[in-house]
Amino acid sequence: MDYRTAEDQVIRYRAFAGMVGEATNVGVTGDELDVYDVFDTLISDMSKAMPPVACRNGCNQCCYHPPLVTSLEWSALYPHLLNLSPVRQELLIEQADALRPLTKDLGALRRRVLGADRAEAIGDFSMQCPMLIDGKCAVYAGRPLVCRGYGQTLRISGDKSVFFGSNLAFAHMRENFPEDTALPLFDPYVDRISALNEASAGTEAFLPQWLWAHIENNAFVPEAIIRPAF
Repeated sequence: MDYRTAEDQVIRYRAFAGMVGEATNVGVTGDELDVYDVFDTLISDMSKAMPPVACRNGCNQCCYHPPLVTSLEWSALYPHLLNLSPVRQELLIEQADALRPLTKDLGALRRRVLGADRAEAIGDFSMQCPMLIDGKCAVYAGRPLVCRGYGQTLRISGDKSVFFGSNLAFAHMRENFPEDTALPLFDPYVDRISALNEASAGTEAFLPQWLWAHIENNAFVPEAIIRPAF
């Protein structure tokens, strides 16, 4: 593990935040112009200077709140879904269909979230992510930004920054990390995707809503639809 002071870490975090401001795409080019690549490189760099976070292979503690996903993120995720085996695609369709009784609730929640403070609007709404198969994400390489940052970043809340993650992840950090540990802000990466999504006339919806919009005749449509009629 590399030794870095908290000040050293903050300087590096700011450099990555500046870099993402120049990003032009989400999950497309796999380089410094790709928001996902910049963020994943940030997390990889951060992990070299601190103990392991609570996240580990097979952990799905964060997969029980519906992620709000932009059109650009869905476009990056959908090819990973189409590359799954027919058996796994069929299972995802079954799991998405099992959530259809929540159609009205998710529709109302989406309208509230898009017009209010997101964390407050979502509140304690809970459901298993339909992308989970045997407790693991079936499209991990294409997962949305929120899934990449949860449990190891900070979010701005009012005039302060707060841990963005579960109570379990926070307790793990308090027990295993030095008191002066510095974590990166998640907001610059979220803001960049939002700006790119808005510039491309994209929309946002919860993951089950994206899935429902892409299922026809019990199969996934061949191409991502950027702005479905949710």
